[in-house]
Amino acid sequence: MGRKEDNIKKAQTLLHQKERIRNIGTAAHIDHGKTTLSDSLIAGAGMISEELAGSQLFMDYDEQEQARGITINAAIASMVHDFEGGQYLINLIDTPGHVDFGGDVTRAMRAIDGVIILVDSVEGIMPQTETVIRQALKERVRPVLFINKVDRLVNELKISPDMMQQRFQKIITEVNNRIRKWLPEDLGEKWMVNVEAGSVAFGSAYHKWAVSAPFTKRTGIGFKDVYKHAQEGTMKELAKKAPLHSVVLNMVIRHLPNPLEAQKIRIPIIWKGDLESPVGKAMMTVDENGPVGYMVTKIMRSPRAAFSPARSGAARNCGSAGCRSPSARRPSR
Repeated sequence: MGRKEDNIKKAQTLLHQKERIRNIGTAAHIDHGKTTLSDSLIAGAGMISEELAGSQLFMDYDEQEQARGITINAAIASMVHDFEGGQYLINLIDTPGHVDFGGDVTRAMRAIDGVIILVDSVEGIMPQTETVIRQALKERVRPVLFINKVDRLVNELKISPDMMQQRFQKIITEVNNRIRKWLPEDLGEKWMVNVEAGSVAFGSAYHKWAVSAPFTKRTGIGFKDVYKHAQEGTMKELAKKAPLHSVVLNMVIRHLPNPLEAQKIRIPIIWKGDLESPVGKAMMTVDENGPVGYMVTKIMRSPRAAFSPARSGAARNCGSAGCRSPSARRPSR
């Protein structure tokens, strides 16, 4: 059995262990590295080749996405990660960063419990970064922070280690200011990202390495090593010492909620029905035996589903204005 097939088998065994599930997404300004990060995480789980991660754009499955180099559709992948002696199922949605596809981001936020906010270390917080943070918090999706493209600070901007730390602190402060601003006080204080706690990671999605405070404490590999490898151009060596998928997914498991924890906060915000009804109680407790419910994250029109007069009266015509039965259509003039 190959590694990919083995991963699928492991995922199936974890489907009903809710404490060991993380439903997460990525969100960022355009070109800050979401899809490259997703590729690298999936490669680390053995689902695609590590050599192709970052160039294969596994999550950009649409021809337009591959041609234009941007994510248009929210795409999902599942992977299994070993953490502190246990296995966890991580369901990952890669969302668009372009402002024109903000609706896909909002719908994806309704289907996840936690999100990795990516920020390009050179560009910092950008307009769409602020938008996706607001979208996530509005839907009560808990964030962690990944500061990406750290090697660019060394190789392109030629900044000193102290200046690099100052830039990181500025990004973290700006993210936390928005979390504090857009959440109730008690939740805002709890959800702010923190370097020492480990809810912030630094790295390069393209070169597949990352570090965090817990990782540095455990291994001794920190920013001095990052600076040295970036200067010397030995990114592959650093990726072996500090693999991105391990650092980032450890952060996800530690700091992002499982479905049982998340729904107690999310359902009262995103669902306007009666929380004491059978449906409400089932969603709040993530009851597998409760009434069936689902979140629509993508709506597409199929040319094969277009209305035809030859069809029976039960057929429905779904266009851009919505769905109406044939009998409700206006008579032709």
